[in-house]
Amino acid sequence: MILEIQSARHREHGYVLRGLDAERTVTLADLLEAEAVLIKKKLACDWLNVDLLRTRICQAEASLLALKSKVLDWSKLALFFLQSSPIGEDDTELERRRKSKFLHGQWQELPAQAHYLRTNFWDRLEGCCGQWRVSPLMSFSAPGWGRFFKEICRNKGRVIGYRLPDYPQLLAVSPDVATELVARTLVHDLGHTVLPQIPSENESLHNVFMIHAARGRIHTEPFDQWDELVWAESCDPYFSVEGDLYLNSFDFKDLSKAQLALLNWFKKAYLPVASKRRQRLWGIQPGQSLVKRRMQVNKKLRELTEQDFAQYSQVLIRT
Repeated sequence: MILEIQSARHREHGYVLRGLDAERTVTLADLLEAEAVLIKKKLACDWLNVDLLRTRICQAEASLLALKSKVLDWSKLALFFLQSSPIGEDDTELERRRKSKFLHGQWQELPAQAHYLRTNFWDRLEGCCGQWRVSPLMSFSAPGWGRFFKEICRNKGRVIGYRLPDYPQLLAVSPDVATELVARTLVHDLGHTVLPQIPSENESLHNVFMIHAARGRIHTEPFDQWDELVWAESCDPYFSVEGDLYLNSFDFKDLSKAQLALLNWFKKAYLPVASKRRQRLWGIQPGQSLVKRRMQVNKKLRELTEQDFAQYSQVLIRT
């Protein structure tokens, strides 16, 4: 289904694809069927586990196809693409932002590619036609400006593009865990384009659902505690209700600025595990056992599909 629709998107958005820099661009259709050597060359990422990435995407597809849903709409699946992200371009953009006083707080001190740890969409592409690239430190999402806007509106489709940073170098994680980070982002946003819109207050619900959808039988083997933490946050659907087991038990030392920033973001997002927000969304209670926490997540996921994603449109949580 995904490959078929992506092939159709190639025909619908021919102008967009012809304008992209072909030497550094890989579409979702390419990810699913092109030779791994070519994919790695274009994205300048020898570390990418293409087979693992394909497995996650295909498992998510199979999980969605298995649903008896009236609201899941494959006709809205966006055209996805990835591009290489040379560190020189990212460093230049970071310096420009520092000089323009665009950055504040910890963002002034973090390395350039750490900015890809948070997705920031922009509706512009840089360069001339035939060499278009996603702006450094950003991701791309259209409808947007000029001819992009006209073509995408005419075809009622969206285009989403990412730059691919060197995650193993940035975060000191294994190639497979770095690949899981890429898969998690793609699968998450793929789900957003075919499932109903969801209020930002309920984003955790969508995040857990799509991680669960992409699990499959393949389990990445982390090589140390830090690797395991990053893997679990990307791949374990129960992490939202048991992140405290990792964050309070592991002893992390000598972390880089990028690693420390990611760790602090995890702590802010997942601690305390029985926060009022998590109690209302997942039914988690203070002092609840790990088994009961997981049971609550399973219950919510069942309700989500049985009620055909009705909870996506309900504001279940308020700060």
